[in-house]
Amino acid sequence: DDSIARSNDALTLLENRSTYTLFIH
Repeated sequence: DDSIARSNDALTLLENRSTYTLFIH
């Protein structure tokens, strides 16, 4: 499903952003 893939992408983006922020701090 396209919607599932899209939400998965959003989740990955969120996780990457939090990791990125944690890494910087």
